[in-house]
Amino acid sequence: MPKAVSLSFLGTCSGGGPLLNRSCSSSILDIGGSIWMIDCSEGTLRQFMLSGIRISRLRRIFITHNHGDHSWGVVPVLSNLMSGAGGTERTDLRLEVYGLSGIRELVRTMLKIGKSQLNGRYAVHELLQPGDEPYPCGPKDLHGNELPGRDIYCGDDGFWRAFEKSDGFEIDAGPIQHRGYVFREPSHPSRMELTQIMDPINRNKEALSELGFARPIDVVDHLLATRQPFTLPDGYVINPPSEVLGRKLVILGDTHDPSSIKELAMDASVLVHEATNAYIPPNLLRSGKSSGPPSEAAVKAKAMSRGHSTPGMAGEFAKSINASRLILNHFSARFAPAENNSTHNRNSRHGHRSGRSGDDDSTRMIREIERQATAAWLDSSDPSKWPNAVAAWDFLSVEIKEHEARDNMNADISDLREQRKG
Repeated sequence: MPKAVSLSFLGTCSGGGPLLNRSCSSSILDIGGSIWMIDCSEGTLRQFMLSGIRISRLRRIFITHNHGDHSWGVVPVLSNLMSGAGGTERTDLRLEVYGLSGIRELVRTMLKIGKSQLNGRYAVHELLQPGDEPYPCGPKDLHGNELPGRDIYCGDDGFWRAFEKSDGFEIDAGPIQHRGYVFREPSHPSRMELTQIMDPINRNKEALSELGFARPIDVVDHLLATRQPFTLPDGYVINPPSEVLGRKLVILGDTHDPSSIKELAMDASVLVHEATNAYIPPNLLRSGKSSGPPSEAAVKAKAMSRGHSTPGMAGEFAKSINASRLILNHFSARFAPAENNSTHNRNSRHGHRSGRSGDDDSTRMIREIERQATAAWLDSSDPSKWPNAVAAWDFLSVEIKEHEARDNMNADISDLREQRKG
């Protein structure tokens, strides 16, 4: 039985934030109860508390790059996780941190200058390219609670393939402007309907015994082991279960051109792509006024000059990798969340917008951002179509079902704050 997997957002604002209702970048993967974090901005610890997610379940942090709006929350989170309450040192508590060259020194320096003593152990592993200088992990370099980390160099193709394996997932990374992470679950057999095959097997029980199958169920074990069709003595053929693609979550850091990670990202179950800047036509707004560059081309040029993307660029990449779902994040401080996100209609296949009743300019801008991304991704800008790109808000939570389970994605979306109330 595949593990339950969910993706939640604790912060969805770019470095121009935080806003009162948008913290800076951080998201969480919950894989069967084990928590992994992707980016950890300043303020993430408070978001953890508001989300209702127990920080004690945190096991890994993956940092896309060392900008403050992506990494400066690591030490507060680490210190809280290993606060030492009770006075007894825990040797079993360990946190793994992954990132670019320098993240090791960043964490180490903040802990040393703050004279922090932790109740547990941590290790920082750096994903390096040729020419990068790894930060040392000698006995004199380590913080008192630090274990030596790995210096993980990319392969000849520039990728960090399966640099970590845990909880039934393999983790890859690729070199976009910073780093992008791919969390992939290996393919697995579909469920076998034993009721459909046991009658033919039992019918051949005696003949199977002569072939060395002491129990009828041994035929099923053989089928699963060989993955080949099996012909019973009476000629009846039993086929092995088909392969189900594992889930693949592609979560990118800041980027204006993620094409270098395309090979790793193909056929993503979920793509999380930044959409820092967007052109909003003034006529869409109640105020009739729109700040920023005067055209879509000008907005795109400005975004790319700063290493960022627009919703259309995110949609184009989602299309190029055949992504099943697109979630946008890392918004400019211009884009506050839409009103009533938490009342998202999750039960209607075609009701993506119907539960969001706000009609203020913030809501209109978010709807336009989603429309632009969807149009580029699916060649459709009809808001009644399904699925649609989703502009993430703080505390959005998305259940990631099996890769083939795509019947009603709206039902997979919720708000962590609503879960707490429930």
